[in-house]
Amino acid sequence: MPFSTHFPGYALAVLFAASGVLTCLAVLRGMPDSMVRKVRRITAYVFGSGLFCFGALGFLIQLGEGMPSSTHFAGYVLAVVLVACGVLTCIAVRLHYGGGLWSLLGLLSVAAGALRLVSIWQAEIQGRHLNSPVVSYSTIATLCGVGFYCLSWGHIRRHGVAI
Repeated sequence: MPFSTHFPGYALAVLFAASGVLTCLAVLRGMPDSMVRKVRRITAYVFGSGLFCFGALGFLIQLGEGMPSSTHFAGYVLAVVLVACGVLTCIAVRLHYGGGLWSLLGLLSVAAGALRLVSIWQAEIQGRHLNSPVVSYSTIATLCGVGFYCLSWGHIRRHGVAI
């Protein structure tokens, strides 16, 4: 489905998600610290579980469309990346990693860069050519760069290194 025809739906979903996040932040502001930590852990578990469920659902949808081939594999990679991100998020919360939103944002940015690379690779294998390869590859580099930067800050935050 083309992105341009469903833009209002995507925009509405982003608006609802942003309003939900802002509402939660406003509620957390008045809570005691112990309660805030519990809410953050539960939220991280819900987010990781949601990623896992979306990945599993995507994998089942892709299986319904047919087995992967050398020209049809980006959907499977998307499903595996979502499942892996969900599992890694839940493991990090369970082990009290403490990287926070920096680590989560970094993980998702690196995953988005990898997915973009796979989609470009699939298009090249299918014989389609990119209209602007410089923009496509610079998008991948930006996503991975931001992702590794955020992962680094999350790791620094975890160890409590003062800079």
